[in-house]
This record gives sequence, C-alpha cells and structure tokens, in this order.
Amino acid sequence: MVTSTAITARETSSGPLSGDAIATDGHQPDPKHRAAAFGTLDRVTGELLNPSSCPGCFVCGSENPSGLGLHVHRDGTDAVAIWVPSATYQGYPDRLHGGIIGLLVDEMLVYAGAPHDLWGMTAKVRYWLRKPIALEGVELTLRGRLIQQSGRGFRAVVSVHSGETLVAEGEGMCVLRADSGGAE
Repeated sequence: MVTSTAITARETSSGPLSGDAIATDGHQPDPKHRAAAFGTLDRVTGELLNPSSCPGCFVCGSENPSGLGLHVHRDGTDAVAIWVPSATYQGYPDRLHGGIIGLLVDEMLVYAGAPHDLWGMTAKVRYWLRKPIALEGVELTLRGRLIQQSGRGFRAVVSVHSGETLVAEGEGMCVLRADSGGAE
C-alpha cells in the first residue's frame, strides 16, 4: 500500500511559512508553500549533499569542467546552494538565460529530497521567472523544500533569490530511485 504524507510548515526548517498540509494542483504555486516564503541565508554552511556517485553531472558534478559546479548543502530539512552566474550563461544582453534557471530549479527539486534520505529523478517540473537576472555582481541563493512524499516519489518547491528579491521559483515531482532510502 502506498501512503502519502504532506509535510506541514511546522515540520520543515525554520522559515515564515504558514498553513497546514501543503499541496496544490493549480497553475501558480499555492500561497501556503510559495518558495518566496523561504527567505534567504547569509552563507551555506551545512552538510554537503553532493553525491560522489555523480561526478559528471552538468549541474553539480565535481569533475565536469563544463558544468555549473553547484554545491548543495543541508539547511535543516531544506537543500540550499549559492551560485554566481557568469557571461557564459547569457541570454538577452547582460541577462542570465532562463533555461539555466530551469536547470537549477530541476536540480534543486532532486536535492529537496536529500535531507530526508530520498534520492529521485525529476518526473515533472514547472518554473516561473519573476525578475530578470543580471550577469554581473549577482549571487543567487537556491532553496529546495520537500512538501509531500509517497512510496513512489515526492513533491518539492524551489526558490531562487538574488539578495532579498525572489527572481524565480518552481515546483515539481520526482520519482524515487531504486537505491533511495524511501523506496519500497
């Protein structure tokens, strides 16, 4: 039997979230779990979550010289990372390409399960670009949060901040890998 568990605001890491069970099927993120409510952090200092089994990953792989080099850390029950874009990832002049944000949101969805010993693969992802992102002098803070899990997978939300400004957010579902701690 597959059971589904909704994670409540009281069960997640500290942050100004409110409400009880967090779930939505609408086209916009539900205000109860909008990634914007996650806030930001000064520095990422928690346990490094990057698995040694994926050194070639384009987004987080430690041995991919062409990759983004994202280092993801645990912050309570969330996964967090700081990333600084460069001109290599330009879309419109002096702006970060929106597809790079899509890659980062996808990656943080997967990492949202890691603090819970859940490793999945993205099955569905949606993201919203809220503000243009400059390429110079920008440091992005990414946060992934698990909001629901079942025996087959989990749902998560992601926020992307530049300073205190929400610049992008996303949500999605991941299916558990067979070797994941939560797989049945």
